[in-house]
Amino acid sequence: MTGRQSTNSKSTLAKSTRALEKKHVTLRAKFQEQNEYLEITLAVRQGVTTDLQAKRKQVPELEREVARLTLAMSKWCEFVELVAAHEAERQLHALG
Repeated sequence: MTGRQSTNSKSTLAKSTRALEKKHVTLRAKFQEQNEYLEITLAVRQGVTTDLQAKRKQVPELEREVARLTLAMSKWCEFVELVAAHEAERQLHALG
């Protein structure tokens, strides 16, 4: 190999090395960005999962509350009907 060929080879090698180093930096930055995105995604997923589990635990309690309120409303309606019937009866006696 001549001196000129050696210089050209060194120059080509240096250019290739710089290009590879640039690619390495770019890929490392992309990797870091993707890694951060993944960490955020996992944190959000964990938060959503935790929230879902908490809400699932609330369902039976809310169902019991709905049943209790439905029963209370039913009794209230019966009471209102009874009061209305007594009032109607009282008015009939007052007229008669």
